[in-house]
Amino acid sequence: MKESQVFYRKWRPAIFNEVVGQNHITRTLQKAIISNRIAHAYLLTGPRGVGKTSTARILAKALNSEISNEGEPIKDSEISLSIDSGNFLDLIEIDGASNRGIDDIRSLRDSTQFRPSLGKYKVYIIDEVHMLTIPAFNALLKTLEEPPEQVVFILCTTDAQKIPATIVSRCQRYDFKRLSNEDLIGRLIEICEEENIDCNPAVLELIANQSWGSLRDAENMLEQLSISYGNQNNEKISEDQARNLFGMSDKSTAIKFCLLLLQFNLKDSLNLINKESLKGSDLQTLFNSSIDILRLCLLKKADVKLDESHNVNLNNELDKILPNININNLLNILQTLSETKIQNNLSSPLEFELAVINALKKETSNINQNKIENNNSVFDKSTNIQNISLEKKSNSNKEINKQNTPQISDTISQNQSPVINNEIITNTSPQNKNPKDPAWEEILWIMRRTRNHKYTVGSLLRNAEIPKISNGKISIRFKSKSILDLFKEEMSHPKSKSSFKEAIEKVYSKPLEIELRSPKEAGNDSNNTSKKETPIVRQALSLGAKILSEKNISEDKKS
Repeated sequence: MKESQVFYRKWRPAIFNEVVGQNHITRTLQKAIISNRIAHAYLLTGPRGVGKTSTARILAKALNSEISNEGEPIKDSEISLSIDSGNFLDLIEIDGASNRGIDDIRSLRDSTQFRPSLGKYKVYIIDEVHMLTIPAFNALLKTLEEPPEQVVFILCTTDAQKIPATIVSRCQRYDFKRLSNEDLIGRLIEICEEENIDCNPAVLELIANQSWGSLRDAENMLEQLSISYGNQNNEKISEDQARNLFGMSDKSTAIKFCLLLLQFNLKDSLNLINKESLKGSDLQTLFNSSIDILRLCLLKKADVKLDESHNVNLNNELDKILPNININNLLNILQTLSETKIQNNLSSPLEFELAVINALKKETSNINQNKIENNNSVFDKSTNIQNISLEKKSNSNKEINKQNTPQISDTISQNQSPVINNEIITNTSPQNKNPKDPAWEEILWIMRRTRNHKYTVGSLLRNAEIPKISNGKISIRFKSKSILDLFKEEMSHPKSKSSFKEAIEKVYSKPLEIELRSPKEAGNDSNNTSKKETPIVRQALSLGAKILSEKNISEDKKS
């Protein structure tokens, strides 16, 4: 009968085969023990609660106690029992967070000069080793370079990136992975059977989803449930009881929230957050669940085969709306939320609300911009007006005398320009439209996804013509002076200007001087509007047409 302890200590693995979900590591260590190929330093890295410290202690047992043919330490040996109780003198465990100074490491280094008193090796386990200071790392480095023969270091960390490369290179590194839901549920079932805990399978799945791959967190949650609802009228612990205890929102709430986000319903999204906050629900759980559901939506839209055992299964309501979801909008919302820095475990709904506002406001802005661009494109196609040429009176009269009005309408072909009130209107059908420049489109794509100072450079450049490149210059002509002014304002900020130049150099493989041109600067094709315009000319000009040449309208009227 195991002593009364908290679950994560009571059910801590004692041998390699009891370590859950890390077979790739335990198998290697067992073979190393059998073949007596012992390294002087090991680095165990991975998320919290996945078995790093437990594996380090098992390795210390295997190095000092009797082992089986499989490389497992004998559980009932004197040394194994001594290590389990924390009384083994040749196992020194150090917390890197509280013993992080150079003096602590110097003291450790001095103690390595003494031979082990009981076992074969003196084992030093430094937990959270990334918390050591740089001087402390430098002091430890010297010991790792020339370690005593019978000393083994086992360094454990959740953040290997903070450890100097000189330290990492002198260790055998083992990366622990986050546990799958299947592994977690399997271990929880074993504990429930031994502890006589009766609960619905949905409860174990809920715990697995909530623990995010950490066995220690899962064991703690199961223990809380057993204390609160265990052995009550011989009834099973229900999912509702679990959600009530941990302040979790119902799965349907997270799905409903995701639907509101994908419909850009800001009002109802904020109302739902406020409602869950007033209920005392765990907003961190709602936030994480929403990101997980949006991720699964993204994967499903991309036709990625999902692991049935992994996380949330989308219900029929979500499946129905998926075909109508734009994958770019989904990606932008997911990216904005995932980049949000959440602090204090969302004790206040403010951070959550600001994240949602930022995501939807940003995406709504993109949608509106796309609508404007699409409308402009439709306008260009529907009006079929590119420019207006006013012929001189003599030439125009000759053309009209050669053919009567019915003949004009009958003889206009698909590639000809119609004549209205003696004004020639050039047809710009889709087949005559200039093809897109792939290099320019790539620049637009880059700049629309680049964070600028005030305005989105990519969106402003959508209102410019395809640039001309000559003599080391890229000449950009804007369709309106107002957009040009906004672009100049944005380019006045060094960050925006630098990112634009970098995009140009990346795409065109060379630096180019930027030359900005307004419509009036483009040439002689933008003359001032004549005072002698006919009504139809004025209408065409208001729609974006350009006057190529003028004839004497007053003389035309007199004739």
